[in-house]
Amino acid sequence: MCSVNLFAKDFFNKKDKAVLPEAGDWGLSINATPILDYLGNFIGGNGNNNAPTLDFLSGNQLIYIKYFKDNQLAYRGGIRLDFHYDHFVTKTPKAGLNDPFITVDNTQSNRNNTIIMTGGLEKRFGKTRLQGFYGAEGGLMYAHQMTNFTYGNVLYAQNPGPQNTKTDLGINMGLGARAFLGLEYFIFPKISLGGEFGWGVSAIYRTEGERTFEVFESNVVVTKTQPIGSAFIFNSDTNSVNSIFGPMGSLRVSFYL
Repeated sequence: MCSVNLFAKDFFNKKDKAVLPEAGDWGLSINATPILDYLGNFIGGNGNNNAPTLDFLSGNQLIYIKYFKDNQLAYRGGIRLDFHYDHFVTKTPKAGLNDPFITVDNTQSNRNNTIIMTGGLEKRFGKTRLQGFYGAEGGLMYAHQMTNFTYGNVLYAQNPGPQNTKTDLGINMGLGARAFLGLEYFIFPKISLGGEFGWGVSAIYRTEGERTFEVFESNVVVTKTQPIGSAFIFNSDTNSVNSIFGPMGSLRVSFYL
């Protein structure tokens, strides 16, 4: 009978609301730093006290969620889908004329796509508001950046170039895995303040990039391509360096439903 009462005290508050996550709960974590800064400035009487904002846990702006299979085991995952495109038009004087008000259009189009996905398991322990957890996760990354140019003035003898028409920085493909260990303290039912540290490995390979440009040679416009190199990056370190896959070691606020 005593053990049942202790269990109830640990997992439920005075209004019989569950304090800790349970099987079937979903969790979302955000960076706690903006909130803590706001509260500290408020208590300290700082006049420049802007409202707190929601912030991502990692510099790569991944959205992290958890799903509890049972009270001690959770699946966790992160995702970032970034598809960026912009297009600029610049007016420039038409070549061969002395009138600056007669112009042509130069354009620049930029594409920058990033996809990061992570997944792993989290094992929890502890029967009070202070919970420990540990586990492992892995991640995949894809990124590609390319810029295209067009020009209103054609190349000729007095304007031989070169002028870029395309810059392709190559495709970045990454793979990583990490182990982590952390603590959470439930300040309110299903709301916790905590953090984690991790160690892992990651490898990123960037394919050969190239620059395409035009030049005026022998009375004709010639298109040429120049390679700009490839790269391979390997990291084996803690979160401060190896932070592509998984949250940073910052404090966080977590909400569970």
